[in-house]
Amino acid sequence: MTVEVAYWRYGCALGAGRLLIELPATAAAPQPPDAVALAQALASCEPLLGALEAWCGTGLDPQPLALDEAAPAVPQAPAVTVHAGDLVDTPSGLRLQLPLAWLAEQAPPPPGLLRWPVLALQVEVAAYAQDALPLPACGGVDGGGALLLPGAFEPRWSLRLLWAAQGLAWSGSWGGPGSAISVSPAAPQPLPGVDEEGAAGWRVLLDEPWRLPLPALLGWPAEEGQASVPPPQPRGADGQARLLGPGVDRVGRIVPVLQGAALLLPPDGSSAWT
Repeated sequence: MTVEVAYWRYGCALGAGRLLIELPATAAAPQPPDAVALAQALASCEPLLGALEAWCGTGLDPQPLALDEAAPAVPQAPAVTVHAGDLVDTPSGLRLQLPLAWLAEQAPPPPGLLRWPVLALQVEVAAYAQDALPLPACGGVDGGGALLLPGAFEPRWSLRLLWAAQGLAWSGSWGGPGSAISVSPAAPQPLPGVDEEGAAGWRVLLDEPWRLPLPALLGWPAEEGQASVPPPQPRGADGQARLLGPGVDRVGRIVPVLQGAALLLPPDGSSAWT
């Protein structure tokens, strides 16, 4: 049985969004908490706040949020939830929400200051117009065939790493099966809404997500004492991929075609490659 934890929240304006501090509510404090309880709870975060200020080079002045501000219906800016590391003492259960655009502008933080999440990103190697049927000359999707991947005709394909849960994407590139995928470190870009042109069209994704720690997406080096080798490539970097479209989810394999590549699809219901 999952027990829901109540949090007290403190907001602090940053250049690109808002820092949000979330502290588990103290059971002995009055409910709702009064100003004294909120101030005492925030005081326990002073070592962390001091370390954050030293890292980013700016003063932080978090203020308690009213209950109706604790979970805004529309976030001010895309943010990521992180936890405190063991560099400084922090209250148990504390978590932070940091704007991604703000993080992308910062130098790497001191080792151990924060613990970063690992994101499961879908690797999109091709996208097509919303009303385009990908296989008009190959007997249709059900009959199998080969779907050309336009970006594959460049030396390095442009692709997108999709964080679908947050509606965000990073850019990357790939040389095709047998080569490594690379990331273009930056702040992520918002994905189109479902009502925008092309948002519900056809696309080709590698068969499994690529799990990347957030620092790798921001271009930060590995912390001292941690492995500096890149994370393992996703299954699908060897060519296994999926075609997704309206009512369609088909497994195929990316193969060389002319000076580029195509997604080869077996006939529907068949595991044989044609």
